[in-house]
Amino acid sequence: MLTNTGRDPVNFFTGRYSAEESVWFTVTPSSGTLTPGVATRIAVQATVAGTAGLRRGTLQLGFSNDSSAVVDLVSLPAAVATAEGFVATQNTCVPTQLVPVSTLFGSGFNIPAGWPTPVEVRVVDDCGAPMTDGSIVVSFSNGDASLSLVHLDGGRWSGTWTGRNALTPQVTITVTAENSARLRGVYQTTGGVQANTNPPIVASGGIVNAASYATRTPLAPGTLISIFGARLATAEVRTNSLPLDTTLGVTSVTLGGKLLPLLYAANGQINAMVPYGLELDTQQSLLIRRGTSLSVPEPVVVSAAQPGIFAKDFTGKGQGVVVDSQYRYVETGNPARPGDVVTIFLTGLGSVRPGVEAGQPAPVSPLAETEVRPLVTVGGVSAEILYSGLAPGFTGLYQLNVRVPAGIAASDRVPVIVEGGGRASQAVTIAVQP
Repeated sequence: MLTNTGRDPVNFFTGRYSAEESVWFTVTPSSGTLTPGVATRIAVQATVAGTAGLRRGTLQLGFSNDSSAVVDLVSLPAAVATAEGFVATQNTCVPTQLVPVSTLFGSGFNIPAGWPTPVEVRVVDDCGAPMTDGSIVVSFSNGDASLSLVHLDGGRWSGTWTGRNALTPQVTITVTAENSARLRGVYQTTGGVQANTNPPIVASGGIVNAASYATRTPLAPGTLISIFGARLATAEVRTNSLPLDTTLGVTSVTLGGKLLPLLYAANGQINAMVPYGLELDTQQSLLIRRGTSLSVPEPVVVSAAQPGIFAKDFTGKGQGVVVDSQYRYVETGNPARPGDVVTIFLTGLGSVRPGVEAGQPAPVSPLAETEVRPLVTVGGVSAEILYSGLAPGFTGLYQLNVRVPAGIAASDRVPVIVEGGGRASQAVTIAVQP
């Protein structure tokens, strides 16, 4: 399956390679156009003609945005593929060897030095039965320490390789599998480890909600965030229009494999938006790319909501960005009174209906309302919520229209707190008079 995660169509084309005299598989379609957000299925079919026995080959994919990928293929002589895996075509099949194939690394891979890279292989015997016991060792020709893989399920074995030696321009990975029945199999692929020069560095606790500046808290889909660190970009670049781009200069950010729309990128700070569609209540990895250099992945917990209210002075504290019907701050000299409707601007309330693509302006009609119904307290008293959703025309900015409750002691610093999905925001203040 090929999916275009960008905003523009991308053309693709395929190439076929086999160690045999003739290529033993077909590819349909062999070329085409990938529409943004639409998955395209590529069908690979083994042919009857050609050399009998175990056959290996590669499907090569090229794209009009100058990216490429390689998929390793294997054809088993006595097994057929099904939705559940490989099944032997005859009960009398006696296995003679193991057949490893990489499901992540294709030939010509290129990884950055010092960055953890997942390694996964699938191993079956030549009758199609998955290898579920024994050992798989991965060795590297550049002198990196060997890696022992762990069995996941159905013949899938996994581990993590951190390429250390970038001085060798070409690296051969050798996968050696042996099961309890003493059957063995060897697989090799070749690629490179590139120097990761001056990688971007994320400061400790440097991924924060852009409104509250709360550190080490979960992030919700649709949240505006700030990332602090060093060497995050080569120049100061900011976005001046919507929709947001996912690359500013040579800087991009991914979370859970999804590119983040970016508002600002500089040496020490990135402002971005968490994409929608991330799996909730999971830990995902955030990765910054600056040109060809990559940061160490930073763990981030994704939750349904984690509100953060904007403050007037952008510190996350004090007078909140809470306005009256004329968009004046509800502050000293312009207090709210019980029964008044005020608007709270915040971020971090998660998914909305109808759905909006991250980085796109929120619609005016129909309004994009939050799936999580928040709770609001003003001075410790619950407030009636009239609207909870995205601020029309903005991206990543949520607004709550609430009615100021009665029974609040008069003050220029009445605390306002928003709770969503069981998680509370920081407190900001407004002025309330009877």
